[in-house]
Amino acid sequence: MTAIIGGFLFTFSIFVVNILFYKVFSLAKYNLVYGSLGTLIFSLFWLYIVFLLFMFFAQFTYVIYNYDFLMLRIFVENLLGSNSFITKLVLNGRSYITNKYCLEYKVDEILIVGRTVYYDTYLICEGMVQLLRGSEEVGIFNAKDILFLDKYKTEENEDIKIRILEDTIALRIGTKDLDRIVHVSKGVRDIMIERAFSI
Repeated sequence: MTAIIGGFLFTFSIFVVNILFYKVFSLAKYNLVYGSLGTLIFSLFWLYIVFLLFMFFAQFTYVIYNYDFLMLRIFVENLLGSNSFITKLVLNGRSYITNKYCLEYKVDEILIVGRTVYYDTYLICEGMVQLLRGSEEVGIFNAKDILFLDKYKTEENEDIKIRILEDTIALRIGTKDLDRIVHVSKGVRDIMIERAFSI
């Protein structure tokens, strides 16, 4: 559906450009100055405009189609330390991604991986959580920390629990989305690698 909308807008823009070019070309009398060379110059300029429109609407279609992923990527980059103006502008206030993907947990809530937790990676946006393997504490994670739950699974399949120590907002990321973010964002990839080996 997104591709159809992008294609329609591109076709409509070409139609408008053709009308404008016809009017300008008929008024300007380029043939009097340049002869047949004027037609060639004008044709090349027309091709250039069409190519620009094609690239614009291709990018437009990509952004609309991948809106969720692009917003998720910007959110993760911001959470992990990106301070760009565009990131702040996009994430001004409580963002779309926070509302859609982040979960809010209350103090003393316990999540058991494999039963109530369906994602392998959590980014702590706010608050503090404790990670437990069986009855043993693995670590305490604060805002901007990443929980790579796969890292703590054992062959004995002990329960991995996340205990909420204070009101927490966590971003849950599926494996496919995380792979895509790491693939397209060098900054996130470097931080993920650093955190994966340091935690």
